[in-house]
Amino acid sequence: SLWTGTSGQTSCAQCHGAVETMREAATQFPKWSVKQQKLINLEDQILTCSERTSRPLKGLENTEVLSHSALLHWSSAGLPFQISPKEEVQQRWQVELNAGAKLFTTRMGRMNLACTHCHDQNIGKKMQADIISPGHPTGFPIFKMNWQSMGSIDRRIRACYSGVQADIPPAGSRELRQLELFLKMRAEGLSIEGPSLRR
Repeated sequence: SLWTGTSGQTSCAQCHGAVETMREAATQFPKWSVKQQKLINLEDQILTCSERTSRPLKGLENTEVLSHSALLHWSSAGLPFQISPKEEVQQRWQVELNAGAKLFTTRMGRMNLACTHCHDQNIGKKMQADIISPGHPTGFPIFKMNWQSMGSIDRRIRACYSGVQADIPPAGSRELRQLELFLKMRAEGLSIEGPSLRR
């Protein structure tokens, strides 16, 4: 209903048509935005698009932002990530990807752990009641049971920072986008299966 809008309101459908025409949208983020000169993800793009409507949205975890993201991911279900940069931004994009790879292997927080310690070296083992996953971000956005709400990949990565007792970067920060880019490149070839349910 948000996509098609109501009478008198600017809607996504007025610019983009039926959501089915956006089948590959969720597969292409994060991407380098020439206009904003930074790496943006799908939720960032939804917020930017909403500024051109009669109902601009605020915040990455806004319910309507996540609803749009869930719809676009559902539309892309079964497709693999296709995160390849345009030639003119290749060098800038590569810098961001390399930074994400470095973050993935950098120890942080009071627990002195890096992402790789859980999501490479301990896959399948239990951490309390949860089984450690490879960290492939194919199921986002997620409805997480202990949140009792939908959440973005941005929120989930910040929760990992909290888990290792590190300083949590602000929502939408550059390092979160760099990590998201690396995680999605690392999952290249896997199909989108979001939105999904998680413990």
